[in-house]
Amino acid sequence: MFANLICVPLRLLDPLNIKDALTEIIKKDFFQPASAFLDDLNRIQQLHNYISSETSSSDLDALESALYEYYYLVGDISSKFPNTGLTVTWYGTLGHKPVRCLASSWSEVQGSIVHQLGSLYCQKAFKESQYTDEGIKAACSYFKLSAGCYEYVQTIGVLGRDYEETTLQCLQWLMLAQAQELTWNKAISNISMKNTVIARLSIKVSEMYANALEFADKSDSIILDWINQFKVKKRHFSAAAQYRMSIVSLDAFEYGKQVAYLKEASSFCSEAGKYKRYVNAAVIEDLQGLTTMVNETLRSAQKDNDLVYLKPVPNFQDLPPINGVSMVNAEVPKRLHERGDIPKAFATLLPFAIIQVAQAFKERYEQFISQSFHIPVEALTRMLVKFLTDNDLPASIDTLQKPESLPDSIIHHSQEIMSIGGIRLMESSMSEISKLAAKAHDLIQSCEERLRMEKYEDNLMREREGSARWNRLPSQVAAGDFTTRLGKMKEYLERGHQSDIMIGDNYASIRKFLEIYCAGQEALIKAIPRSTLSNLSSAVAHLVAELRDLLREADSLEKSRHRFLSSINIKARDHSILPAILNEFKKNPEQYQDSKGNIDTTKLEAVYERHIKFFSSDLKFLENLKEQQIELEKKIHEANAGFSQARTVDYDKSQRKRLEVLQSFEEAYAQYLDLVSNLNLASKFYGDFLEKGSVVLRELDEFLYSRREEARELEISIHNSDKFSEIEHSMSNSGSSLPAPRGQKANTWDTSKGINSAHTSPRFFDEYGEYMILRYLRYMKNYVMTQPKKNIITIVGTTGVGKSQLSIDLAKAINGEIINADSMQVYKRIPIISNKHPIKDRKGVPHHVMDHVEWNEDYFIHRYSEEANAAISDIHSRGKTPIIIGGTHYYLQNLIFKNKTVGEKEDKETLKKLSAEEQELLDGPVEAIFQRLTEVDPVISEKFHPQDKRKLRRALEIFLTTRQKPSEIYYEQKLDEIEDSSLKFNSLLFWLYCEPETLKERLDKRVDAMMDSGALAEIQEMNAFYQREDPRPDCTNGVWQVIGFKEFLPWLESGQSNPNLFQEGVERMKIRTRQYAKYQVKWIKKLLGVELNKEARFNFKYGGKMYLLDATDLNQWEANVGTRGCKIAEQFLTNGPLGVVEPQAPVALLSILPTSEFYEEFNSNKTIKSVSNWKHFECPVCKDSEGKPFIAVGDDNWKVHEKSRRHKKQLGSAERKRKHEETLAKFKKAKEEENAA
Repeated sequence: MFANLICVPLRLLDPLNIKDALTEIIKKDFFQPASAFLDDLNRIQQLHNYISSETSSSDLDALESALYEYYYLVGDISSKFPNTGLTVTWYGTLGHKPVRCLASSWSEVQGSIVHQLGSLYCQKAFKESQYTDEGIKAACSYFKLSAGCYEYVQTIGVLGRDYEETTLQCLQWLMLAQAQELTWNKAISNISMKNTVIARLSIKVSEMYANALEFADKSDSIILDWINQFKVKKRHFSAAAQYRMSIVSLDAFEYGKQVAYLKEASSFCSEAGKYKRYVNAAVIEDLQGLTTMVNETLRSAQKDNDLVYLKPVPNFQDLPPINGVSMVNAEVPKRLHERGDIPKAFATLLPFAIIQVAQAFKERYEQFISQSFHIPVEALTRMLVKFLTDNDLPASIDTLQKPESLPDSIIHHSQEIMSIGGIRLMESSMSEISKLAAKAHDLIQSCEERLRMEKYEDNLMREREGSARWNRLPSQVAAGDFTTRLGKMKEYLERGHQSDIMIGDNYASIRKFLEIYCAGQEALIKAIPRSTLSNLSSAVAHLVAELRDLLREADSLEKSRHRFLSSINIKARDHSILPAILNEFKKNPEQYQDSKGNIDTTKLEAVYERHIKFFSSDLKFLENLKEQQIELEKKIHEANAGFSQARTVDYDKSQRKRLEVLQSFEEAYAQYLDLVSNLNLASKFYGDFLEKGSVVLRELDEFLYSRREEARELEISIHNSDKFSEIEHSMSNSGSSLPAPRGQKANTWDTSKGINSAHTSPRFFDEYGEYMILRYLRYMKNYVMTQPKKNIITIVGTTGVGKSQLSIDLAKAINGEIINADSMQVYKRIPIISNKHPIKDRKGVPHHVMDHVEWNEDYFIHRYSEEANAAISDIHSRGKTPIIIGGTHYYLQNLIFKNKTVGEKEDKETLKKLSAEEQELLDGPVEAIFQRLTEVDPVISEKFHPQDKRKLRRALEIFLTTRQKPSEIYYEQKLDEIEDSSLKFNSLLFWLYCEPETLKERLDKRVDAMMDSGALAEIQEMNAFYQREDPRPDCTNGVWQVIGFKEFLPWLESGQSNPNLFQEGVERMKIRTRQYAKYQVKWIKKLLGVELNKEARFNFKYGGKMYLLDATDLNQWEANVGTRGCKIAEQFLTNGPLGVVEPQAPVALLSILPTSEFYEEFNSNKTIKSVSNWKHFECPVCKDSEGKPFIAVGDDNWKVHEKSRRHKKQLGSAERKRKHEETLAKFKKAKEEENAA
């Protein structure tokens, strides 16, 4: 056991029924029975069960063997199975609590296993004895193997939170540092080892701990305990190296160098002592021992040099550097490359890659059959039918050869019409369509009736109250969207009605023919007149016989084509390409895949080409059929031309009449088929119309209800306003001053019953005084005089979590429009690095306050507030719901809450422009701003720290522009918050949440995707603009704050040719994005949550509850985010804020939402009472970083400072200094008295 080293704990593995999962994959995707691999499935299941069991860590050797076997079995699975299908859940143990890490591919599972091996080797190192050479040697070897495992994992790629490169690098350097430390420890136990060698070993240990510290600072997974230990160790071994070099100097009689080395060693020891918090006690004990030895040696050396040797002490920088020597390196375990006697799993299972390739060839093969045979044959058939129809065949020769019997084609048509349904089908279908059309007309009338009713009610109240008092949107504006939609629906329905008329006319024109068709052959015989049997001339008879033979040949040709297609289908089925590909692969797998298991499809092309050669003779036969048809059509055309010429001479009157009737029946049959198709289309048309129209009717019902509610509240508001005016009038006519409130209990005021005489009588005011009157008037203003709040939906969450996609889904579901609240997306020409949702993906949903500001424009909160509030009003005026999304929190806060900024649109008229002197004062030093603010408003000046320039400047700016004290504005706002909701609207808030480890990976991938999509071109364009500006813009303002530009500035300014600087820019962009995401979560929980929690005083009647949507698993987006979010939004819009019945968060994520205790902790300084806490406390003993007296703002902060270790240390120092000065004064006084005597 090594008490002064760090042991990496084993990670935890969730149990998983991997056997059943793999069995299902085999059944679904492979053409082999799962039972053939039962032994392998049992092996992998048993290994997983053992590794995930709690007892596996008790025998590290057995666990090591199990992990290696598991590693190779997973490799076998990876080479044969699809790379997705199940997720293996590990739990990282580097933090204070386990963190879930999902491995969703087989390569990630293998990486997790190697990571576990790294932890296992670290555990095995700690099992060795630190008191024997063999134990130290074995432990050092295990640490090197552990480092090799962590190095190997990095080659797999980013796999999760514990697999980020910085964390793996930190673990790798930690293992190497600890291995080097053991080597150093063995060296110092060897009395013959030279001090220079020990110093070089020691400085290398320090460098390795420094490397581990560098990556730990960049990692989100390394805890503070480890980081502090790295800091201590880094300085400890630097001090140890300097101490050894001081001994070398002493041996060389270089006493000045000895003192210099010892001074530096003492400095390192002192610096290391600053980081003792949370560090292992054994490490601190080692440090204290070294510190004592170094300081004692330093005192002795300084004394000897000052009194005896008198050697100059050089500066430490002038001393030769100590070159470290490494005795360790990362060793990747040989067993990761040498499988040994571990039997292969699923050896006879075909790789999934070849299954996919075979399926692709099968699809290609089917496409070949279709395009080479089916499509050409069908085209030939259509060509022949059209050719015969155009030439009136065979009807023209049937008229001559069969003047009294029914033609076969007419009999066939009759049978087909009756099988379809005949007249009965037509009558029932048209009747059903008429009913659907009537329902559609009724639906339109119902919609119009609701609009007329709403307009009548609104006009009635407007005439009664007057337009000035009845100040809501008129009906033609409020219902404008519905009016437009109804107009389009009526036009659409009218087109359907015209189609119905056309169908009816067509049906009427063929009804008599359909009746005859449906009556059977006797009716057909009666309807079709007979013609005389004429004696055909030998020439005509010869032509008719020739045509008849050619038609028989055409019929025979068509039948032969059908038989040909049937034979092709049978042949394609019997000679499937799929088994051919798989059998070819089985013969020689190595020929078709590389060492990584990738299939070379080009080598299988020969198999495909060889396979389709089976159809070479068929292709030739098809070509012959085509030539035969062309030749046959040519013959028929020539014969029919001769027959037509002879027929015009030989036709008599009866024959012409029979031909005309036959043609009418043929046309009626064709029109009947068209009518059946049209009736089906008409039925679908009305079905869709009624479905969509019902939605409009439902929306109109909701609109009518909401307008009536709005009218009722407005009527009550007007009624109470009259009473309010009477109260103000009575107060203004009263000349007596109002006494202070008495300490007696007031009667409970039930506000739901309105204002009765007891509360408006003079006695009421006399009893409760001015304060209660103000409270009463404020109640009237907030609850009675205000108009009903309108609805908005707000989406908050970290960057990259999917807010834009959710907003699109909501907008389509609830008829909403989107308002941007991202300070970077207002700027033009940066769609990629500002992460604007692509226009093609917006699905036609309008977006407001976006992509309209130039790069050199100033864009502040007031301009945004004006534009966003105007957009909200516009969206509300059209009966739609605004959906606000974005990550700029002071934008969001300004839109959601009242009184969050001074100088909003309603106050703009009262703002005063700043003079040049006032602007100069605001841009001046913070001391002058603080002095001026103290003069005009000493109360508010106590709220802020004297060096907080931003807040002091804003407070003074408020005074200079409004001529009202900021403290009075603050007090008024806080009183408003106590008396009324601070929400501007009925507010529904969604928090789109993603687990940190998943989000981190997603953000890194998004940065990479942005770079691939053209982000670099945008950054270069910004740089060109930036370089042209004189003076250069401030990168903390405007568009230059965008994540991506500042991070690449070093690369841009280096000439854009340094690849290392480019990669550093990418990494900085990723880090900055992750940091921004953390800040966003902090704002949601600590600031937004605090403000929303105040709505609990009003039972969230205006909303304010934050509903959490889990976007961690994108495969479950529809269920966890889309469906749930739309359901909550519909409940909110339909039933109001109190009508949402969905839970605030899934059960598994309830802990994410802050508790009431959490809010109280951060809300303690946000009430009116906290004004008394605005006080500056100047500490007489502590100084800030600039050497000025430390100032704490408020009682709470002062109490924290008084209890701090820093303050107690300074008090002790001051007390010692005071006592020293007193002692010195007494000594001087005694000396003076002695001299005087």
